[in-house]
Order: sequence, then C-alpha cells, then structure tokens
Amino acid sequence: MAAKPSFTAVAPTNIPRIEEILSYPILLSDQIAVAVNDSHIFVFQCYKVGKQVDRLCHMLRSAARLASSSSPFYDSPLRRIAAKVSGNLEKSLTLTEKCLRLSILRRFFTIFSPADFNKLFLLLDSSVADMKWFLSIYDASNGGIDVSLPPIASRDPILSWVWSFIASLHIGQLPDKIEAASMLLYLAKDNDRNKQMIVDEGGVLPLLKLLKDNSSPGGQLAASSTLFHLSNNEERVQSIIDDLGIPIIIQTLNTSSMKVQIGVCNLIAKMAEHCPLAKEHSVYSYYIYI
Repeated sequence: MAAKPSFTAVAPTNIPRIEEILSYPILLSDQIAVAVNDSHIFVFQCYKVGKQVDRLCHMLRSAARLASSSSPFYDSPLRRIAAKVSGNLEKSLTLTEKCLRLSILRRFFTIFSPADFNKLFLLLDSSVADMKWFLSIYDASNGGIDVSLPPIASRDPILSWVWSFIASLHIGQLPDKIEAASMLLYLAKDNDRNKQMIVDEGGVLPLLKLLKDNSSPGGQLAASSTLFHLSNNEERVQSIIDDLGIPIIIQTLNTSSMKVQIGVCNLIAKMAEHCPLAKEHSVYSYYIYI
C-alpha cells in the first residue's frame, strides 16, 4: 500500500503582520501633523491637509485595534488600501514640508502652487473613502453583506465584491456566510479570472471552514460547489491543499449528509483530475471513506 500522504500546510514566508504594515502610515500621519503645525506658507492649505490626515490616522488606528482583537480578521483588502494610503501620505509629507520656514533662495527654487494641494486633497479624500469602506465591513450593526464600491476598486468592481464576500465568510452570521459562498460560486462560474481572484484574495480558507461546519448542510453545499469550480487548474487545487483542505474534505466525506457527500466526491474527483498531488490524496481519501 502507498505511503500515507502528508497533510502539511505551506507556511507563508516573510509576510509582515498587518499591524506592522499599518504602523508606517500612522508614523507618516504623526510626521505630517508636525509639519502642518510648523508651516509658514500655504498655511490654510496645510491646515486642511492636517484635518484629512488626522481623520485618516484615526481610521488607521481603528483598523489596527481590530487586527489586534481576538475576533476573525480579514486583512487582504486592508493591505492593498494601506499601501495606497501610505503613498498618498508620503505625498502629503513632501508637500507640507515644503511649507516650512525657508530661505528666500530655497523658496525661489521650491516651485509648487495651490493646484498641488487640490490634487492632494482628492487623493486624501479617496484614501478616507477606502478606509471608511473597510471599517464598514466590520460594523456589526449593519448586518448583511456590504457590496459598496471603494475608490481603490473603482476600475475593478469584481475585486470589491470578492473582498466583501470573503469578509462575510470570515465574520458574518451563518446566513450571511451561506449567501457569500453562493455569490462567490456565481462569480467563479463566470470566468477563470474571477476564480483566480477568489484564491489570490484568500477565499479558500474560509470556504473550507464553512465546508467543515456540519451544522449547515446548505453552507457545506455552497462551499463544496464553489471549491469545485475553483479546482479547474493545478495551481488553484494546490492552494486548497496548502490550506489543509484535504483533511477537512475527508472529514466532511465521513460525517455529512448524503447530498453533501455527493458534492464532496465531485470536488475530490475534480481536484484529482487537475493535480497529481491531489490524486494521491484522493486515493488515500477513498481508503479512509470505505
């Protein structure tokens, strides 16, 4: 008999914690506040920058507190938003530092105008809207799934939907999780780009957790169907394996209703079709099942 396959997760390497990522824009915010207080030209414009940056800083600190809490936290959109916010804050710091007390010669060679501030205000407005959108996901009083569109995803609305649905899988009530899995299934059926986006944005692990939940056959069916449609190439199947999907699939196969078992069997067959390693695992799963 073949050796038992190893179900070892592949640990991510050199991925900074979200708290570390957020510390940089928070530091920039503090530096901007100092520059604004010391400004000597374009004082009113600097004051407006300071107000927007202060609002952003409060939102960043709120996100950091959420990340440090014990509740489930989905940080994929926040990582991308934080990178954009940091870039806009760097621009803010550069511009406000130009407004410090300068010699006549340095002022002559420092060429900027109110138009530069107007461009900056638009960038900061977008960052505020992005952070407001992210924090709204974690506003438990709203309920349901937030499918609003943040500026950062304005050119790719599907990305915003994927983020919202995956976030609901992490933190939503069970009905919201089932709805989110069903919506991801709808997107996955549409095209391979959506499939890859769901995987890249961290959708596999919460789908596996929903599949594992025996209290909700409806959730298990939605999760298994979505994973089935994600499993049409080797790379995405490998992502399921890397998230320790095989032990969860085996457990579900042994403990769930017949209808769920049929869906899981289809998932196993699809994974085995597209990935040699999954095929090895599926043979072992068969021995476990019988």
